[in-house]
Amino acid sequence: MSENLNSGLEDNAAFIPPRHWLGAEELSPTYWNDPKIKERRAQEFYDKPVETIDLIDKIDTKGIKRRDFLTLMGASMAMASFACARRPVHKIIPYVVKPEEITGGIANYYATVCPETGYGLLAKVREGRPIKLEGNPDHPMNRGALSARGQAHVLDLYDMDRAKEPMKVSRGKGSKAMKWEDADAEISAKLKQVAAGSGRIRVLSGRILGDTTEKLMGEFVGAFAAGAHIQFDDAVMDDLATGQAESYGTAVIPHYRFDLAETVLSLGADFLGTWGPSEEFSADWVKNRIPDPKNPKEAKLSKLFVVETMMSVTGANADERFPVRPDGVLKVAAAIAGEVARKKGISVPSQLAGYSLATVANDTGVSAKKITEISDALVASGSGKSLIVAGGLSSKTENAVGLQVIANFLNSTLGNDGSTVDGNGRASTKVGSRTSELSKLTMDMNRGAVDALIISNANPLFSIPRSLGFALAMAKVPLVIVIGDREDETVKFSDYLLPDHHFLENWGDAQPRGGVVALQQPTLAPIHSSRALGDTLLTWIKSADLKAKGLAGTVARAEEGKNTWHDYLKANWKETYAKGASFEGFWENSLRDGVLKNTATKSGSSRAFRSGSFTQVPSFRPASTGFSLALYSKVAIGDGNRANNPWLQEMPDPVTTSTWDNYLNMSPKAAEKLSIKQDDVVEFTSGPVSMDLPVNIQPGLHEGVVAAAIGYGREAAGKVGNGVGRDVKIFVDTATMAYSGAAVTVKKTGRRYQLAITQWHNSSEDRPIVNDITLAEFKANPKTANHTDPHLRMEEVPTMWEKHKYPGYRWGMTIDLNACTGCGSCIIGCQAENNIPVVGRDNVRKSREMHWIRIDRYYSGSPENPDVIFQPMLCQHCENAPCETVCPVLATVHDDEGMNSQIYNRCVGTRYCQNNCPYKVRRFNFFDHWKSYEGTMNLAWNPDVTVRTRGIMEKCTFCVQRIRDVKDKAKDEGRKVREVELKTACQQTCPTDAITFGDINNPENTVTKLRKDARAFRVLEVLNTVPAISYLSKVRNKEGEKHHGGEAAANGGEHHG
Repeated sequence: MSENLNSGLEDNAAFIPPRHWLGAEELSPTYWNDPKIKERRAQEFYDKPVETIDLIDKIDTKGIKRRDFLTLMGASMAMASFACARRPVHKIIPYVVKPEEITGGIANYYATVCPETGYGLLAKVREGRPIKLEGNPDHPMNRGALSARGQAHVLDLYDMDRAKEPMKVSRGKGSKAMKWEDADAEISAKLKQVAAGSGRIRVLSGRILGDTTEKLMGEFVGAFAAGAHIQFDDAVMDDLATGQAESYGTAVIPHYRFDLAETVLSLGADFLGTWGPSEEFSADWVKNRIPDPKNPKEAKLSKLFVVETMMSVTGANADERFPVRPDGVLKVAAAIAGEVARKKGISVPSQLAGYSLATVANDTGVSAKKITEISDALVASGSGKSLIVAGGLSSKTENAVGLQVIANFLNSTLGNDGSTVDGNGRASTKVGSRTSELSKLTMDMNRGAVDALIISNANPLFSIPRSLGFALAMAKVPLVIVIGDREDETVKFSDYLLPDHHFLENWGDAQPRGGVVALQQPTLAPIHSSRALGDTLLTWIKSADLKAKGLAGTVARAEEGKNTWHDYLKANWKETYAKGASFEGFWENSLRDGVLKNTATKSGSSRAFRSGSFTQVPSFRPASTGFSLALYSKVAIGDGNRANNPWLQEMPDPVTTSTWDNYLNMSPKAAEKLSIKQDDVVEFTSGPVSMDLPVNIQPGLHEGVVAAAIGYGREAAGKVGNGVGRDVKIFVDTATMAYSGAAVTVKKTGRRYQLAITQWHNSSEDRPIVNDITLAEFKANPKTANHTDPHLRMEEVPTMWEKHKYPGYRWGMTIDLNACTGCGSCIIGCQAENNIPVVGRDNVRKSREMHWIRIDRYYSGSPENPDVIFQPMLCQHCENAPCETVCPVLATVHDDEGMNSQIYNRCVGTRYCQNNCPYKVRRFNFFDHWKSYEGTMNLAWNPDVTVRTRGIMEKCTFCVQRIRDVKDKAKDEGRKVREVELKTACQQTCPTDAITFGDINNPENTVTKLRKDARAFRVLEVLNTVPAISYLSKVRNKEGEKHHGGEAAANGGEHHG
C-alpha cells in the first residue's frame, strides 16, 4: 500500500507537492501539518463530527427545509421500486379489454423528440407511464446518447408543482381555478376586440424548433393587423447568430464538424458542456482523441486549445488552457487572428492593429510564445482541418459580437468555412430574436403600443435581466396570457395561466438543423387538465372568428372537424414531407423511427467573409484593475427554467463538484490576498448592485476574475427550486446584454455558509488511483501510462482464497479516461434507471448523497492553471471483494457471473462493508424514502428495481435487471447474449462511448479487448481486489515532463470524491 509522502511531515522537512490534488490547499505544507486535517484524512468517510452537523442544522438554508424535503425527498424518491415487498397498498382495476400493444411487465418504447434541443428520444413506457428516457440511435445528432438534462425530463413530467388546470390571475394578488370553456370564452372575446381594433398583439415564446408550431404561430399572429412573434433565444446563441449575420449576411447557427478538425480553438465556448448540442459535439470531438494501441509510435490526437474565464467542462478537457478576464478572450483571439493573417500572407485588418503580441501578452498574461504556438498549430493543420468556436456567457461582454466576427474571420482565413463550419447546407435557421427586438418589445409595452401579450413557454420575469424593466413594462399591457407549465414568476403578474402539455404528452416536430427532421408523439395521456399549445391557438382562431383576417384555410379545416393540433400536424407533414408517397405508410414509419431518413442535406459551400463586419471589433483597451465578474451556466441547472427538478439540483457540478447552490468562484491567489477561505460569505458590488454569496476557491481561475452561475434564485419554481441560491443576472448590463465583464469589488461579511460539495467526502488513504501521460510519452512507451500498477501482477500472488469460477458469463467494464469528458450524463442515467433517491442539501453536507456512480475530479500541476482528470467511480465488482468478507449476514456476496451482489432483505445495516470498501462506492439509506411518495410522483417508479428501505446498503448492480432481460431473450432463442444488445444505463447514455460493458469470458467482445489495451489499468490493483472494471489512462496532447512510476509519482495526493 502506498503512503503519502507528506504524512507525518515535520515542520522543517522538505515538502513534496502531490502530483494529483483536489484543492489548492493541498499544495501547502501547512495543510499537511494541521492536526485537524490529519484527523479528517484518516477517516475513510468524511463524516462530519456531531458539532459540525449541529452547525449545519443552524445554517440559514434558504428555500426548502429539511423536514419538507423528507416529505418530498427531492421528488425522485418516487423512483422507489414498484416491486418492493413493503410498497404501499393500492387498489387495482384490471383492464376490461387489454390494449393490444400492452403486455404486463413488458416495456414499450416510443420514439419522440425533445423540443428543447431537437434531440431524438426513446421513451420507455411501462403500463402506460414513461419511466425512462434514452437517446434515439437513429437520430443523427445525439445518436442514442442523452445528456443529464435530457434524462431528467421524465421527472419534470411528474412534477407535483405543474399547473393542473386553467387559472385566472389577479396580477400579484392571487389566482383561482377556472374551466377551459370559461377561459376560452373570456379570452376569445378579448382577442376578437384586439383583432377588430388596432391588432397590436405580441407573442413572446422560447425558441421554437418545430416547423409546424412555427407555421401555426405565424398564422395566428398574422391574423392581427399589427401582430408580431418574438422568439426569446438563450443568451449564448444570440451573439453567435448576430455575428454570423454581420460576417456572412444571414443569421444562422452553423453546423460544426469537430470530427474533421485536427486543431480546435475554443474562445469561451463550452462545447462539451453547455454550448450548443454538446452530445453531438462531444461524440465528434472524441473520435480524434483515442490513441491507436496497435501502432502507438504513429498515434495521433487532435489538439484542443481553450481560452476562457471560468473553468468549464471543455476547459477541463483541454490540452492547453489559458485563463483570462472576460475581455481577454477577444484580445487573445485578435492577436491570434493577426498572426494567422500574417502567416497566410494576407493583410491584417486595421481593427486588429492595436492587438500586437506584446500588448496582448502583457495585458492578458497569455505569453506571446503561446499565442504564436496556437497560430502555428492552426495554420499547420491545413486548409479546412481546424475549427474555431466562440461564445458562452462567461465571454459575453459588450463586445461579444466582435468576438464572433474574429472567430468567423479565422475560420474563413483557414479554409474552415464550408468544411468544419457549415453555414449553408446544414446550418440551423431556427434562430431566436435578437436583443434589439426584445428591447423594442419592452419599449412598445412601456408606451402603450401593445394591447395583448401572449407568453408561450417562457418566463421573461426571471429569464430576462431585471434591469431591462420588462416587469414594469408588462404591467402596462391590458391583457397578458401565459401558456406554460406552472405558476411561475411571470404568471403571478399576468391575467391568465393556461397549462400546456408536457412534451411527453404532446404531438409536435422539430428541425434543429438543416436535414434533420424529427417527429414528436405523446407517450401517455395528459396527467392534468392541460391542453396543447397548438389546440389552444386553433380554438382561439375559430372562436375569435379570425377567418376574415386571412386564416380561411385553417378555419375551414376546423369547421370540417379537423380542428385538433394532431390533425394540423399531420396535414402539414403531408404537404411538406410526404410528397409522392403513401401518406399513411409514411406517417407510420415516421412515428416508428422518430426521425425522417434520407433528408440529410449536403455540406454548404464556403461563404464570403464581409470585411466590413470588423467594425464590431473594438479598439484595444487595457484591462481594468480589480475584479471582473464572469457569469456562466452550469451543466445541470442551465438557465434555471427547470430549477424544480431535484435530480438536476443534486447532480454535482463536473468542475466544482458542488450541489444545490450557486456561489462566487475565486482564484486561490485572490482568496489568499483577501484572507478569504472556502465557504466564507462575501459581498460583491458593481455600481448600485450588490449581493452576498459564499465563496468557492476555484483553481484555474484568473486572479482578477470572480465567477458565479446563473439559473438560481427562483421565487416561483416550485417546492424544490424556490429560494435555492441567488439570481446573479441583476449584474447583467441590459444596454448591451453583457453577462460578463462588470467591474466588482469584493469584501468579507464575517459570515460562513457551508456549500454542499461532494469531492471531499471520501478518502482512499492517499493511494494512487488515476493515471495520465503525454502523447509523447505514450508514443515512446504506452505502458508508461500505468504508473500506478504494482511491480508484480497480483493474480500471481498466493492467496488463501479459492479462485472464483465463471462457467457461463463473466461481466466486466472498461472506462476510457480519454473519452470521459465529465459531463455527468451517466449519473442521471443511473439515477433514473435504478430509483436512486435525492437526499437534499443538508444531507449532502453530511456525506449522505446516494448516487451509485460519481465522477471524481482531480487536478495536477499549478493551481493557477491546472490540468484536470475525470474518473467515473462505481462499484468495482471485485473478485476478491473486501466488502464480502466482513458482512456478518452475507448480504453482499459474489455470484457466478462475476458480480458483487447486494441482497437487500438480508442487510441489517452494520455498514462494515462500506468501511471495508477501498473505493468508497457503497451508499447507506438513512431514511425510509418511499414512505413520503404522493400524487403523480408514484407514476415515475421503475418496477424492475427494488426499493431500498431505511438501514439498507446499496450500490451499483451493473444494471442486473437489464442483464436478466437480455439473458432471458437469448435463452428463449437458444443463443448467448450478443454484446450489442446489452448496455448498462450509464453506458447507454454516454455521448462519447467512454463506457464499454459485456461478457469478458468472450475474447471477441470489445470490453475484453480493451482490458488488454496498453493503457488499461485497474484502480488500487496493489490491494489484490481484482476489480471487474478496467480504466484506460488519460493521454494529453501537450508538452510535459515525463512521469515516473511507483509511489513517488503518485505522491499520495489522490482521494476519492
